[in-house]
Amino acid sequence: MTADRRPSLLDFLRAIQLRPGMYTGAAAGDFGAHFDRLEMLISGYQQAVMVHGVQDVGVDLYAEFAAYLENRFGWNLRESAIRKIRRESPSDEVAWDTFWRLLWELRDSRGAG
Repeated sequence: MTADRRPSLLDFLRAIQLRPGMYTGAAAGDFGAHFDRLEMLISGYQQAVMVHGVQDVGVDLYAEFAAYLENRFGWNLRESAIRKIRRESPSDEVAWDTFWRLLWELRDSRGAG
């Protein structure tokens, strides 16, 4: 991170990806629990940003994630991006890897982070 760039949701998500148990409190390999808690962490972070009027490029990018998945796969996202990825994956472990791959793919396509 450069000195002129603020930390964002993307930094927080990267930390969670690298050490999920540390942030979610779930056991290693319990990808279902990691996902459930990840959704709560993201929701809380988004709420805090909104309440405090903070501009966060990561929150803005994550808000685009569902539309990105709809366009890329033709999915109808009536549920969260995380839940849809889990539903479309053969296991939560595969879904975990897929979530991160697609999120960083979106980030890279937008030049964010």
